[in-house]
Amino acid sequence: MYLINSRLTAEDSCISADDLRRLLTDIADPGDCLEHLYAETDPREARLALFLCHPDLAAAESAAAQLCMRALKTCPELRGWSMQYCGAGVVPGAEKILLGV
Repeated sequence: MYLINSRLTAEDSCISADDLRRLLTDIADPGDCLEHLYAETDPREARLALFLCHPDLAAAESAAAQLCMRALKTCPELRGWSMQYCGAGVVPGAEKILLGV
């Protein structure tokens, strides 16, 4: 299992972490191999921690990016949002999510 971090941003649009988690989980397909998703949001940013079961890191990063882009393209709630980062490295601020501080 791989942990992939993603950062989505918007100019001024807010979605709750629960709603974002639900959106991404609902549009995930079996090929994404999404096992778990954690989200933290504020009016201009969403930080995601996606846990995916793939055979290697490259496949997990690709699946996470595709899932995020699918959400940005198909979910009206994410209109105006864009993906700034998606990868195995830690997104600035993600240590708070991971450590629960």
